[in-house]
Amino acid sequence: MKKIILYAVAALACTACGNRSGNAKADLASDAGVNAGTELAEDAAEKHTEAYIRQRIDTIYATVGKSVYDSEGNELNYMQNPFNRDSAYCSERYYALMREASKLCDETDDVLYEYDYWVCGQDFSEDWSCQVAKVYNMTDSSALVDLHVHNFGDTETTIALRYERGDWYIDDFSPSDDGNDDKAYLRTTIQRCKDLIFGNTAKAMQPDEGNNFLMNFYEAGEECDFDKAFLKRHLTDRALQYLKDQFDYEDETGEGMATWLFYKYDTTDVGPMQNFVADKVGEHTYRVVCNSSHNDDVYRYLVLFDLVKVGGQWKIDSMKPLSGRIVNTNGDDGE
Repeated sequence: MKKIILYAVAALACTACGNRSGNAKADLASDAGVNAGTELAEDAAEKHTEAYIRQRIDTIYATVGKSVYDSEGNELNYMQNPFNRDSAYCSERYYALMREASKLCDETDDVLYEYDYWVCGQDFSEDWSCQVAKVYNMTDSSALVDLHVHNFGDTETTIALRYERGDWYIDDFSPSDDGNDDKAYLRTTIQRCKDLIFGNTAKAMQPDEGNNFLMNFYEAGEECDFDKAFLKRHLTDRALQYLKDQFDYEDETGEGMATWLFYKYDTTDVGPMQNFVADKVGEHTYRVVCNSSHNDDVYRYLVLFDLVKVGGQWKIDSMKPLSGRIVNTNGDDGE
């Protein structure tokens, strides 16, 4: 009887020891999990600062507009760099839209982009540079960044960022207040190409009210040389003020307006407009491509317009010049 009691006590003692050992292991595992979680939280918190985002943008844009060298030491300019910057530095959802739109445009012989959104132009100058001007509207998953870009001249642009995969990635190169301008353009392009590919040509080509407004605006504007009275009828006060602010010549009246921004980006002398195409890229946003004669070639200009309805009439509420370049008649870029 005593032996049975002794065995029972020994078994209880062993069980107790085993429990203490198991609890210790569980405690260690729990501590390790807490520490790992704390480190991840601290890392994420550090990356949700203006200082880190500025550093991240510097990293992303470090090789943009710069020459690189292949394995044999031959110099390659930025445009020849085989590195896929879109894949490396764009958000997964944005890059997926880019790839789908690009593939469909290949099938319909359309051009997805007439300019390089990384350098903000069709070409880049030897002294191309980019600096972060402002980081704002930061949340756990998104942020906006204003950039100062020097490419033959100085310009400002805004990019939208998305936090995923433990870091910040570009989610839009032309965001509006809702951060969707460029993604909206890609979605619209995808749908239009699908309509063309699968036979719904009428739907793909059907102009809407905003498109009709812009067509009439350009046709009538060319006839009157976009004079002041005409612009006051078709632009909001906000858009009129923008044209006044962009007028960089002496004007004592304060009424001078940069009307050339309707058909050209810079000081290039251009001839009559040959044609233009307006694509809807947002609810009330349109991307216009203007082609004007330039000697034996064509000057191609891209500009974004935001439209608004005032008293039942469409008006231009804002505009954003994108780029201008000379295109040879055979389709190659001019000098």
